[in-house]
Amino acid sequence: MDLVYENSDIVRATIATSGKCSQYKGQKSFNKDIPHHQRTKVLLVALIVCLVVALGAVCTLAMFLAHAKHYNVSVSDQEHNVTDYMEQLDVLRIQHQETLRKLNRLNQSSGCALCAVRWTHSGGKCYYFSTVKMNWTQSRDHCVTKGGHLVIITSKAEQDFLTSNVKETHWIGLNDLDTEGHWIWVDNQPLSQTVEHVLFFILQVLDKAREWGQRA
Repeated sequence: MDLVYENSDIVRATIATSGKCSQYKGQKSFNKDIPHHQRTKVLLVALIVCLVVALGAVCTLAMFLAHAKHYNVSVSDQEHNVTDYMEQLDVLRIQHQETLRKLNRLNQSSGCALCAVRWTHSGGKCYYFSTVKMNWTQSRDHCVTKGGHLVIITSKAEQDFLTSNVKETHWIGLNDLDTEGHWIWVDNQPLSQTVEHVLFFILQVLDKAREWGQRA
């Protein structure tokens, strides 16, 4: 009986060994079944796919660089245009200032000022007598919008001209808004430099106002 069992074990081992050999030989024969030229085609296809992907990446990068370059050029052009406009503006401002200086010299030499409609010329200056009722601040701002300022009396001759042309009360460029009792002109000059002329002018205006009130 022992001999029989031993033989059966030998048979099983032999069969198992034969099966493994058969399986190994089958795998080896399967690898041999793939032709060499087919493996070459597979490699070529894989290489082509990689090249296409790489080419797409290169094209995308090139488009991005071109767009960035175009953007930089556009920004540079805009900055250049702004610089040109600023230079042209400076030239125009200089020309405007030079034209004003020429007009002032012409006015002083000819004694004839170029005043706008409804403005009155006297002593090389233009005066506008408004008929609109406003407070002092509104009058000051209104004069500024017209390119001028509330009148600053600098001489007796100017005071006489204003007195002769004033038909009703008007504001002058004198105020004590910053410090009460400290009177200054709209050009920040103190009243003390022209106080005598101004006092005469104010008294004359008040006298005229009283006369108009009595006539009314």
